[in-house]
Amino acid sequence: MNGYGNGNRPISSHTRKAQRCLLNCARAFALVLIAVLISQVANANIFSNDRRHDLSSVPTVLQPVGILRTAANPESWGTAFLVGQCHIATAFHVAFPGHKSPDFKPSTEAQAVFHVGKSEGQLRDQFLAKSKAHPVAWGDFHTRDFSGLSGDWAILELESCLGRHYGWVQIEKPASMGVDSRADAVSLATYPIDRRDRPGMTFESNCRVRETVAPGLSAMDCALIEGGSGGPVLEYYEGATVESSGYSLVGIAIRRLTPVDEVLPEYDVAHANIMVMSDVFAAAVKRLTGLASDLKWRLIPQKVQSP
Repeated sequence: MNGYGNGNRPISSHTRKAQRCLLNCARAFALVLIAVLISQVANANIFSNDRRHDLSSVPTVLQPVGILRTAANPESWGTAFLVGQCHIATAFHVAFPGHKSPDFKPSTEAQAVFHVGKSEGQLRDQFLAKSKAHPVAWGDFHTRDFSGLSGDWAILELESCLGRHYGWVQIEKPASMGVDSRADAVSLATYPIDRRDRPGMTFESNCRVRETVAPGLSAMDCALIEGGSGGPVLEYYEGATVESSGYSLVGIAIRRLTPVDEVLPEYDVAHANIMVMSDVFAAAVKRLTGLASDLKWRLIPQKVQSP
């Protein structure tokens, strides 16, 4: 390998890690799979201590992250985020809450509303803007085994192009950045229901990508609560200047394995939280948005730190 994959783009350190451990991880997870409650969407496995904190003032760099409410289930929500001027990404099961029905078929006719934009002190269900949205691309999602979980993603088109005002999450680092040896340190931005009575957004930094569980799926120790499904897992990359630094997308948080109620003393692969890697749906995003892989995020990219 020369450090480049299909299309002559740099292979991220996440992809390299996946390639190295895929066989061994697959063997280990064959045993874990027996204990997995595949039907459990994101609801929380927390390790050591709850490192999440609430941002009552949501920084500009996280303004593209909002929530999606569907017409089929308007009282609930999942996290979603802008990936272009007129498109958002989220988990398949957030975009299609009726997916468990025996006669379910995903459709572009499904209706939803995306809420985004926060001013200081706004509560979780209060946003500055909203737009109707409908699915335009999605994965081959099912819960029979791990292979189907890599299809737990969806791209929706907005009636109003809110990304023109709030920006969007960059799918890849600029090509000039190359491979980041620290790329397994990530952050997660979500709107979980356990903090629905608090203002702003929930953010966890310096959690880690731990291992590959199946092609396109990785385990992480970021805490995940119901309502956070569909949230962006982000990597901060250092450029030569503040302007050339920023966040890029690692994946979409989707669910937990073998859920427990108590805080676990340390990371345990049997209770890991799972994300779909961005490599799985990046081509669909580029096709729909027309964004070049090295297009800069048109927002001030300050790094968000945990207190």
